[in-house]
Amino acid sequence: MKDKNTFKDIFDAVLDMINDINNEAVEWAKKVDDLLKNQVYAALSSSYPHFDLESLINLITEKLVNTSKNDTNIVLIKWLEVLHSI
Repeated sequence: MKDKNTFKDIFDAVLDMINDINNEAVEWAKKVDDLLKNQVYAALSSSYPHFDLESLINLITEKLVNTSKNDTNIVLIKWLEVLHSI
C-alpha cells in the first residue's frame, strides 16, 4: 500500500531529524511529528478504516528496540502516550 509506505518514510525521516545537530532541523522535525500525531489521532478517533494501527504499533516497537538514541526514544514514548489516550 503506497500510503503506508509514505507514512513510514515520513515517520522515519522525522525520527532521523530529531537527532540532527542543526537545531532548526530538530524544531522542524518536532513540528512535523506533532502534525503526524494530530493526523493519527484524528484518524483513530473517527475510526478511519484505512489507517493500520497495528502497523504503526509494530513500527514504534521496532524503533524502540533498535535505537539507542535518547531523543528518539522520548519521541516514540510520546507516540505510545498519544495512542493510549485514544
